[in-house]
Amino acid sequence: MTERRVFPLFDSLRAIAALCIFAYHIAASQNAIGGTWLGNLNVGVPIFFVVSGFLLYRPFVARRVEGRPRAPVRRYAIRRVLRIVPAYWVALTLITIWLGLQSQVFTLHGVATYYGFLQVYDTSTIAGGIGQAWTLSVEVAFYVLLPLWAIAISRVRSELWPVAALALAGIAWKLVVLATQFKAGNAFFPLLVAFPAWLETFAAGMALAVISVWATERGWRPRAMGIVERHAWLPWLVAALAYTALCVRGWQGGTRAQVLVDY
Repeated sequence: MTERRVFPLFDSLRAIAALCIFAYHIAASQNAIGGTWLGNLNVGVPIFFVVSGFLLYRPFVARRVEGRPRAPVRRYAIRRVLRIVPAYWVALTLITIWLGLQSQVFTLHGVATYYGFLQVYDTSTIAGGIGQAWTLSVEVAFYVLLPLWAIAISRVRSELWPVAALALAGIAWKLVVLATQFKAGNAFFPLLVAFPAWLETFAAGMALAVISVWATERGWRPRAMGIVERHAWLPWLVAALAYTALCVRGWQGGTRAQVLVDY
């Protein structure tokens, strides 16, 4: 059985991502976000999305590889709702009252938008309510897509090619937005942070899920794993070099290219 495998180190990965985002918002609150080294700490967001892509898609892949029927969509939906909705609704209500945002959130439009995870789709609401909750809007959209995606490709022999197409669709979305909607203001911003723009990030985790199930079923263990185990500092070095490349301005090209790299 490969579906119920536990990956305890993902908790550490989540912690690193959460600390990055926490430091990013602390820097923003102190007007220190202008520096590229602090301003790119929001890299924790795509880390969360990759983790979600891996952990949520892997059970679907495992069931398919083992020839078992797909898990009932109802059970999947109930688990996703219970994981996010109650805690978020309570937090949103308390913060709205505490910060005096009733006129913004406690209206017919506000309730539908903020309690319905729709704030990310409009410039006027994306930072409202709990501003950081725009990421939940993206996650919820992925939750909805996942079982539909599993059904859509149920007759496809290989899952990696469809996942690669999903990644290319996310990249193409951003390229089109930057080519047609980019402007000095922020009117285009929701188009770059709403769900379609993160497809390639979730797809990276989904591809890892496919490879993980395939490797488990065949007892395959890449040699690189042994190198990492013997030299645990190597992944940290690679991560540090990648972050440095992200922070150093100039090599990415013009403003549009830099926005594409950032997102």
